[in-house]
Amino acid sequence: MACDSIFRANVRFENALYKPGNMETFIDAVDAMGFQFEDNVQLYRKHLPSGTALVIWPKGENRTTFNSVLYRNGQFRIPSTLEQRFTLERVQTAYAMQSAKQSAKRNGWQFVQTSETEFEFRQREPSTRRWNPVPSPQPSNETRSNMSDVIKGTILKGGLVKLETDRVSAPNHMSADRLVKMFTESLGGEITVERKKVHAHIHDHDHLTEGH
Repeated sequence: MACDSIFRANVRFENALYKPGNMETFIDAVDAMGFQFEDNVQLYRKHLPSGTALVIWPKGENRTTFNSVLYRNGQFRIPSTLEQRFTLERVQTAYAMQSAKQSAKRNGWQFVQTSETEFEFRQREPSTRRWNPVPSPQPSNETRSNMSDVIKGTILKGGLVKLETDRVSAPNHMSADRLVKMFTESLGGEITVERKKVHAHIHDHDHLTEGH
């Protein structure tokens, strides 16, 4: 995984929900928004067959034609009575948050939601990291064991999600790589990577992957 990089990916339900495991994240996102599905949605927790229609409506209300959202093949048909409560952008944001939470959990990182549209992946450097007795202008390895690696995420308009990485410590490099890959791929859209312009960047760790 490239340090000092910006990753961008769009939430595209037409691609995301047909991949194993993502449908469960979508169900959790809709639930967090205060909506529910028909009972048969449990049949699709692991995989949603193409063309399957899902009906979504507010919790605590009886389902009617006027309060039901229909989802099929990446498209939402939203009745005018729900236009303020259920929007494509809201469900994209909820899905991205739930996906970030699940990706962090599966890769051993901490997920912290810092605002309605922002979050962080955090991971401490292992305390077993090798101590370097040679004096250095950089913080010693012993001191640095108390520092954390942080990957910042922002959900922008239109379902675009941006991840920003700074320097990631060597012990956490591989798990950070898996985390970013799992999360961005779960969104279903095209993934782009841009290197930040860093004027003074000093590496004091070994690279675990080529091309870093």
